[in-house]
Amino acid sequence: MSQKPTIAAVIAGAVIALAPLSPQAAQPAASAASSAAIAGVSVLQAEGTVQAVDRVAHTVTVKDAASGQATFNVNPDTTKLAELKSGDKVRVRMVRDAVITLTPHASPNTMGQNAANADPVAQNNITAEVVSVDQKSGVLALRGPKGAVFHIQASNAAQVAQLSAGTHVDVVYAPTANVSVSAAQ
Repeated sequence: MSQKPTIAAVIAGAVIALAPLSPQAAQPAASAASSAAIAGVSVLQAEGTVQAVDRVAHTVTVKDAASGQATFNVNPDTTKLAELKSGDKVRVRMVRDAVITLTPHASPNTMGQNAANADPVAQNNITAEVVSVDQKSGVLALRGPKGAVFHIQASNAAQVAQLSAGTHVDVVYAPTANVSVSAAQ
């Protein structure tokens, strides 16, 4: 991955990951499990500067170089909040489970239209296009509806054998994510 995501990219991922599952969002996940679903993990990382720390609520507000700012609910087991203070340079890491299924009906035009009409807060699943597949490691590079490329590590590398560049897939994210904040290296 040659580009570092901005805090805005992590925010978008957090909004999707932390949005409550609606009954409609849960249904594709259930049907995905019964068909040729590929279970995997999405990891998003970005660097920024701590703006505020709330040790009671377990939240950290981070601002990136592009002035994007977000507040993250962090896992107290993986983030030492007592060691963080305003002005610290940090890395935000968000890990969440995802399920990928083939999308026979999607086209590039449909993907863009669905993204334009979607409410990002209620959106727990997206349609994406496969950019590349690493058959050995099981890592998929996917392009989302707005053109951003993201990666998902398949739990079983053999499952990605059926995918190739240009294939359209649905990605359903877990309703929660594990977010940690650590000192930037």
